[in-house]
Amino acid sequence: MKVDRPLWQSGDKHIKVIIVDDDREDFLITRELLNDVEPGLYETLWVSEYSAAVNEIKKQEADVYLIDFNLGEKTGLDILKDLRAFNFSRPMILLTGMIDRGIDLAAMEEGAADFLKKNQLSAEILERSIRYSMKGADDLMKIKGAEKSKIEKEVAEAANLAKSRFLAHMSHEIRTPLTAMLGFTELASDLNHSSAEKAQYLGIIKKSGDHLLRVINDILDLSKVEDGNFEIESSEFSLRDVVVDVIALFEPAVK
Repeated sequence: MKVDRPLWQSGDKHIKVIIVDDDREDFLITRELLNDVEPGLYETLWVSEYSAAVNEIKKQEADVYLIDFNLGEKTGLDILKDLRAFNFSRPMILLTGMIDRGIDLAAMEEGAADFLKKNQLSAEILERSIRYSMKGADDLMKIKGAEKSKIEKEVAEAANLAKSRFLAHMSHEIRTPLTAMLGFTELASDLNHSSAEKAQYLGIIKKSGDHLLRVINDILDLSKVEDGNFEIESSEFSLRDVVVDVIALFEPAVK
């Protein structure tokens, strides 16, 4: 049975390589080195202009990008800098005709997968760099995928916890006035109570009903929060009246 392995492991698939170089002769040399690794394994595309290279790399349609350092007025480092804001999953290898530790470090800082000197290139060195770069990119994608799954799981768990807390809180908020309404309705229907007492009970039932309506309206207002249209209102109230209402609400239950 044929196993579908990653490109960096398997030689039975084409590896698409885009070579960014303003010198056609250098492109042909690089292409020949790739062909020496294994004929037909690497599918190469030549891009000679800076702006075209940037646009081509943004597509992320190739498996690896070989970028020359000298590109006329621009450099390969400029390409890396211009593309730094994009979250690329494909490796970019910088090629240069000179050895410069500063450029090497700068290339690494800008996200280059490797930094190779042209006059020291061989089929083996180039093939090894491409394989290792592709393997590193593949491992990085797996790590990012695992981190994304972990974050999504934590967000889902937090949402479920918030939902459970919300339901528990709303259950309490609804049950309290509803219990009072049922209790005082029963008291008001008792013929042994005076008209004044019944009027008091009906007043409490009315206040409990108003409170229950406000709770329900608050629940419905959650849709406004999701739409970003929620507004907080500020209004004056009497703390004494609130305390008196709470005492009246629970007084029959504690007698």
